[in-house]
Amino acid sequence: MGYPAMTPGDGKVNGYLLSFADSTLLKALDDLEDYQPNKPTSKNLYNRHYIEVYELTGSSLGWAWVYLMTSEKIYQLGGILLDGWWSGCSLPAN
Repeated sequence: MGYPAMTPGDGKVNGYLLSFADSTLLKALDDLEDYQPNKPTSKNLYNRHYIEVYELTGSSLGWAWVYLMTSEKIYQLGGILLDGWWSGCSLPAN
């Protein structure tokens, strides 16, 4: 089964910035993304990073947590590089 993954790099990713009043929700998001801060980077599915995010006009919105997958993990899972505007994908039915 394939799924989208964002990786470290200089490219731009268009998406939505979500904000939550309850900071304990970050733990639930970590669980969803299979991220455990005490595990080595190579053992997590995604790793959490704090990056600056921007409006489409280029103005900074501030800083936000994102989950990034390493290139090694993508290769290990048989992923492929998509370039340009990603608008979704069809996943096989379970």
